[in-house]
Amino acid sequence: MVKRVTLQDAKEFWFHGDLTLYLTQIDGDICALPKVEAEGALKYCELLEKCKTYKEAQSLYEKFSADPDRPRLIPRLLDLHNELEELEQMWIDKDATGIRDYGELSDEELLNYWLPKAFDLWQRDEPNLYMAEETLTLVRDFQVWTDEWMPIEVAQSLGVPDERYGVDYVKAEFLYRNLTKFVEVFRKAGIESKVDKPSFLKLLKYV
Repeated sequence: MVKRVTLQDAKEFWFHGDLTLYLTQIDGDICALPKVEAEGALKYCELLEKCKTYKEAQSLYEKFSADPDRPRLIPRLLDLHNELEELEQMWIDKDATGIRDYGELSDEELLNYWLPKAFDLWQRDEPNLYMAEETLTLVRDFQVWTDEWMPIEVAQSLGVPDERYGVDYVKAEFLYRNLTKFVEVFRKAGIESKVDKPSFLKLLKYV
């Protein structure tokens, strides 16, 4: 169950006083974020894309974690220290000889192996920590993070129970589909909606 706040409280907690909302529709479902959340997420996605080694990617995670103004919902940056099982699997998958086995490297040796290795966010031909089933994991499941910040009043009046399903689909509590009413309820609260803002659409390419 999502812990929601009122529209009034959301102006400070989610919008940080910048009462602008970015949104679009994907297959009929509204995808939306407060401007400050969306622009913060895009900044970190672009910084990750510029990383050339796993060491640089880890340093960015540490910078992100220490940033008091970092976006709360996305992107999903990874701490290599918490991804040791995945790093070990990637190490094994990269072995063309087939002689590598689980448990051969210590945690420290795994990290030392990967930190200097080349990092390419969009790499699909080799193991990639940020790729799952040919899809980036940075901003996946927009229905979840759209619903995560949605104020109480909007969820109660416009939310539709999420009854979608799929092998990799993650359900939200509610989906939002009536764009006209959605924009209007935020307008009445003094929040301006910007539909298909180029920077927001650019953020959604990281999936």
